[in-house]
Amino acid sequence: MRPLFKLSAFLILSMVLAVQLAPAQFDCVETQKSNIRTWVANNGSIGYAKGQSDLGGIWWPREQPGRYCSGGGFWFGAVKRSGDQGAIQKLVVASFEPTATLNNPSWLVPGSWADGSAVLLDDESQRKYRVYPSTRFQNDGSPIEASDYFAWPIWHTETALTPGVDRYFGALIAEADERSVTRQPGGPVFISHEDIVCSYKDSDLNFYPDPPDLPSGTSKEEYYASRGNPPGLQFHQAVYTWKDPHKADMMILRYTIRNTSDDNLYECVFNAVYDIDISRSATSGSQANDRLRYVDEDRSLDMLLAWSEATDGDANQGLGYFGLVLLESPVADAEGFARPDGSVYHRDEPGVIGGMRNISAQLYPTRTEEKYDLMTSSVIDNTPYPADWMMTLATRRFSLRPGQETVVALALVFGPPAEGGEANGSPDDARIVVERARNAHHIYDNDLTITDVATGRDQESALSIQSLSASPSADFAELTFTMDTTERLRLQIFAANGAKLADIDSGVHAAGTYQSRIPLQSASRGLYLLRLATPSSHAAKPLLLLR
Repeated sequence: MRPLFKLSAFLILSMVLAVQLAPAQFDCVETQKSNIRTWVANNGSIGYAKGQSDLGGIWWPREQPGRYCSGGGFWFGAVKRSGDQGAIQKLVVASFEPTATLNNPSWLVPGSWADGSAVLLDDESQRKYRVYPSTRFQNDGSPIEASDYFAWPIWHTETALTPGVDRYFGALIAEADERSVTRQPGGPVFISHEDIVCSYKDSDLNFYPDPPDLPSGTSKEEYYASRGNPPGLQFHQAVYTWKDPHKADMMILRYTIRNTSDDNLYECVFNAVYDIDISRSATSGSQANDRLRYVDEDRSLDMLLAWSEATDGDANQGLGYFGLVLLESPVADAEGFARPDGSVYHRDEPGVIGGMRNISAQLYPTRTEEKYDLMTSSVIDNTPYPADWMMTLATRRFSLRPGQETVVALALVFGPPAEGGEANGSPDDARIVVERARNAHHIYDNDLTITDVATGRDQESALSIQSLSASPSADFAELTFTMDTTERLRLQIFAANGAKLADIDSGVHAAGTYQSRIPLQSASRGLYLLRLATPSSHAAKPLLLLR
C-alpha cells in the first residue's frame, strides 16, 4: 500500500478518516546507526516522517535502500463490560492508520495519563515527552546539548539484574528531576547502539477518526465517550538498533502497556500493523504486486514474511525480504488476565500468535467493531496471490485489571534472496531473513549486549579482558581483566548454542586490574563465551575447552 491510496479504491475511506494536520507537540527522529532507515514518532507510528511524505516509510539497506513499508504501528483492542446487564463495548485505539503521511496517522498523543487526559502544549511538557534517541546523551545520562533539556529517562534501578540480559531493560523514571546518577546510582541504561524511547497515551478523543456512523448533531467526542472511550491506556515504547553486522539488519520494538483506568479491560489483543509497499522508491514500482506468507517451516519463530513479485518496475531492483516477528507476548492466567509474574510464551510453544490477517486495500476495516473482530479472529491467512497488502500480526487474547501492566515485543528483520535474483518466497530463498529472525529471538531471550558507546562517539570502554585461557589440565580458566571505574560486576558464561550456563553477581569492584581462576571441572569439551558486564559497559571473549 502507498501512503496515498488510489482514489477509486478508497473514495469512501478518504471521506470517513479524519484529516488531522500534525500539531507542534508531535516529534519524530530518524534512525541513524543500523542498516534500517525509518522514523520513530511519539504517537506510536513507525515510518511517519513529519511533513515529509516523500521520505516516510521503512527503508533497507541504508546505503542502497529499497522501500519496504510506507509505515506501521499497531492496533490495540479490548472489551469493556458496562451496566447491570454487562453490555459489551468493543474498543480499539490505533497508532497507525494508512492515511496520507503529511497527516497524523495515529489516534494516540504524547504524554502520560499521570498528567490527566489533556495534551500538554507548554514548552517543558513538549521537551519531556519528546522522542529520546540515546545518541544525544552522555554515558552518565545527561544531554550532550543543553537544548535537549531533560536527562535520559531509562535508569538501572534493579542492581541485582544486568541490563540487556534476561529481558531486563531498566526502568522508566517519569519525574525528570529524578534522572541523575545522584538519585539513581545504578546509572542510565543503554541497550543498543541507538535506543529510541517515548511515551504516549490514548486520552484525546479529538485525534480519533470521524466514525462512519456518526449521528447528526453528535460530536465525535460524544460519540466515542458514549461507547466507553478512551480505554485509558498508557504506552511506553522502546526501539533498539545496532550497527554491528549480526544485528544491523534488525530492529526490536518493545511496548510496555498499562491499564490506567478503573475498569477491567477484557479480551485484549495487540495487533501489529504494517503497510507493505516494496519498491525501489516511494513513487516507483507497483502497489499491487506484494506477497505475504506465514513462515510455516518454523512455527516457533512467529514470523510473517513479505516480498515483491518483481513486476511493474520492481524487477532487477535488488529487492529482498521484510519479516515481522513476535518476540514477546503476555501469558493469560486461568481467569484470562495477563499473569502478574511477567510470564511469557517461549519458542518451544509453537503458534503463539493469535492470528495473521492480510488486509487488502479494498477490504480495509473502517469501523471500530470491524477492526476488533478482524484482529481477534484467530485466523492465519493464506493468500497465494499478489495485492496491495497491509500485514497484521496479533497476539493471543489477555485481560488487564486496573493498574496492570504488560509487555509486547516485535522485531523487524530484513534480508536478501539467498538464491540470488528476485525474491520468490520459498523457504530456501528466504533462509537468510529467517535466520536473522531466529537470531533476533536468541538475542532478545538471552542477551541484547549493551553497547560500550551509548552516544555513538569514540570513547574507551570502562571494562576490558586482557586474557582468557584454559589451564593445561582444563580444570580451570585463567582470566585477566581491567576496570577503569568502580562498579558492580557480573560474570556470565554461555554455551556455543547460546544457553546461559552461569550468571554470577561478583559484587562491587574498584578500578584496577584483576586476575581470577574460574573452575571448569564439570565443563565438557567445547566452545564457550565468557562475558563480564557492569551497568555501563561489557566485554566478552571465547574460550575453547579441549579435554
